[in-house]
Formats: sequence, structure tokens, C-alpha cells
Amino acid sequence: MLNNLAKDIKIVAYARFNKSKRLKKKSQLSLLSISLISLILILLSLSEKFFEIKTINFILFSDFSAPAWLFSVFSSITILAMSIAISSAQYDSDIEKLNNSALRLNALSRTIDFDTSGLTVYRASYYNNQYQAILLENTVNHDDLDYNYAKASINKKKIFFLTKWKDSFLFWAPYLLFFFISFSVFISILQQVGCLYDQT
Repeated sequence: MLNNLAKDIKIVAYARFNKSKRLKKKSQLSLLSISLISLILILLSLSEKFFEIKTINFILFSDFSAPAWLFSVFSSITILAMSIAISSAQYDSDIEKLNNSALRLNALSRTIDFDTSGLTVYRASYYNNQYQAILLENTVNHDDLDYNYAKASINKKKIFFLTKWKDSFLFWAPYLLFFFISFSVFISILQQVGCLYDQT
């Protein structure tokens, strides 16, 4: 019974560490996306002012073009929305809470593992109460995704590749889209500026 409890605690601790890592990565990628879009927006504004560039390509290697002002509006709205989302999400606070909770759970799990006094109803109840107390002190919880990864890892079972690929794709897709659009606009600006120099 105590072994099962210790194992359950390890799974939850692993899940919370995993959630913490995902939040940290999400925070960093969000800030990187905002910085990248802001730089592209500045570059576009300078290009409109000094090179009179009026249109840009949102999609690389395509003939699809749109007014530069449209991208400026899109970028401004995106930066505002992401800034609000980051500030309201409180990533740093959640990361700290999840890490603290996971460390305490790991410590409790090790205590149970080293307990050689034998199984009694009292001791099982005591450790379970300790476990529940740690969970109740922290309202930030892990997701089912984190729990499933943790359970598969602790039990040494292979995670289905398709499920892992799908979760990774859903995580990376928005950021890859931002990077692709920003890179496309950057190349479009360089091409138009280069054409203007060739004509002079």
C-alpha cells in the first residue's frame, strides 16, 4: 500500500515538473514571438517611410501580397493580445508553485520509500494526509497530458508516437506560424529594397 502511494506521488511530482517545463518554454517562445514581430513591424515602418514600400508578401515563395498597413494592424493586435495573455497567465508564478509542489512531493515519496517501520493503518493515513495537504496548498495543477507522460515514464511504458507528435504539433504550431509570417515579411521587404537599388 505504501509502495503504491509512493509511486502515485512520484507520478504527480513528475507531472508537475513537466507542466512547469512546458509553461517555461511557452513563456519564452511567447516573448520571442512578440520581440520578433515588433522588430519586423519597426523594419516595415522604416521601409514605408524611406523606400515607400506599400505591399508585402505574407507567405514566402508565393504571389500573394497584401497592403503593408494590413500587416501593421495585424502585428499590433497580435502584440497586444499576446502581451495581455502573458501578463494574465502569470507564468512565472505558476512555474514557481509547480516546482515547489513537485519538490515537496518528491521529498515525501523518498520519505515513504525509506520508511522501514512497516505498514500500519496509522502510517498509511498519515502519509496520505501529508500528500493531500501538499496538493491542497497549491491550486496550480498539472494537465492530463502531463499526467499521462509521467505515468508512462514512471511505469516504463512507451508513449504512443502519434499522441506525442500531435501534442507537440499543437504546442509548436502557433509559434511556427508567427516565425514563418515574420520571416516571409522580412524577405519580402529585402527583395523590394533590393529591387529599388537595382533600378537606381
